[in-house]
Amino acid sequence: KKSKVRARARSSREEEELEREKSKRKLGIVDPR
Repeated sequence: KKSKVRARARSSREEEELEREKSKRKLGIVDPR
């Protein structure tokens, strides 16, 4: 169970990073300054 919790934490962190990258890309496309 602990291993699953760690894997979930990793997936959540990766998802957060992907979301941040997507938001940055959207901002760049909207205002590429």
